[in-house]
Amino acid sequence: MQMKIRALGTRAAAVCADFSYMGQAGAEDVIGFAVGAVLVALLLVATPAGSITLPVLLLIYATLSLIAWLVLRHFFKGPKGQVKHFDHDIND
Repeated sequence: MQMKIRALGTRAAAVCADFSYMGQAGAEDVIGFAVGAVLVALLLVATPAGSITLPVLLLIYATLSLIAWLVLRHFFKGPKGQVKHFDHDIND
């Protein structure tokens, strides 16, 4: 199964991104982003409005998401030496 996204560039040339190499993503891959978003939301609630600029906020989000992803990968990894193999697509 191959998933492709097509978009029009500035000169109307088709730009194609192929995500088929990513394979099956684990839950910890996606939950890391969610944990980062929740922590940033709590930070925004706790600080005065306008005290954090957008670039700093994006840097905080990226850092917290990476840390959450690394922690989740550490705790939810499979047994040492074991590799997951997917032979079928659950959508078939």
